[in-house]
Amino acid sequence: MDKENTWININGGWKRVLGYGGEELLNKKVEELPIIIPERMIEVEKIAEENIERAHRGEIIEFEYAFKAKDGREVPVLVSEALIPSIDGRIIMAKDITELRRREEELNEAVETFGEVLSSASAGDLSARVDQSKISEDYKPVGEDINSMIQAAQKSTRDLEDLLRELSTPCIKLWDKIVAMPLIGSMTSDRVRDAMNTILNSITENNARVAVIDITGVPVIDTMVAERLIRTVKAIGILGAEPVVTGISPDIASTLVGLGVELEVVTKSSLAGGLAYAFERINKEVIEKPRD
Repeated sequence: MDKENTWININGGWKRVLGYGGEELLNKKVEELPIIIPERMIEVEKIAEENIERAHRGEIIEFEYAFKAKDGREVPVLVSEALIPSIDGRIIMAKDITELRRREEELNEAVETFGEVLSSASAGDLSARVDQSKISEDYKPVGEDINSMIQAAQKSTRDLEDLLRELSTPCIKLWDKIVAMPLIGSMTSDRVRDAMNTILNSITENNARVAVIDITGVPVIDTMVAERLIRTVKAIGILGAEPVVTGISPDIASTLVGLGVELEVVTKSSLAGGLAYAFERINKEVIEKPRD
């Protein structure tokens, strides 16, 4: 793209994903492109304004967006944009994250289902079970394990306490070499400690290369939680895996800055971005399943 925001060169990937060929996209300004969703241009302009200084420092700007395909679908993408002084323009790369979005939704559905069972068990209702019809095939083994543990927990109060502790900090093997831990709700010192032990054990058991910690569902982080999070991140690195923290909200980001906390770790604003990064790190490409 040149300095006038005109597309001057594209590769074949755009046609494969969106259905538009070069003749339909080249030599057009951004606002004239058929792939642009007009009502979403405001957010792109806002992102550009907020990151203009970073861009001029040579940093790559990354954000999530959606393009309109020729068949009318909105295709979610992870956009990477960088200024290229030598051509007095910029280069834009977009990765289709449709499949990653699907996986994110499946993970969220599984976590919600597990959470419902956890709430019932916490209230003393040990008749609750994970409804396997509500979760995808990838997470059914976890659901089966939870159901089995609840049955075992009926035998003693101690078993129940152990079960609740494990359910409150689940670590899921998302893919070969990738594990993820979605944290939900208020984090006490015990929960943070249990989370650290769980994810470290999961890394060892699965020989994971990337460990994703998602804190989208954590409303508040205080000094104690921040310090333990840093310790967990460092421990993950010691085990030889790469830590990735996702779902940091603006409020939590402000809190961390106010506390003087430096995570010194890869962070992504969403779980989808974290999963995309994790798959890249293990040299895997996620391909959308053909529609029936």
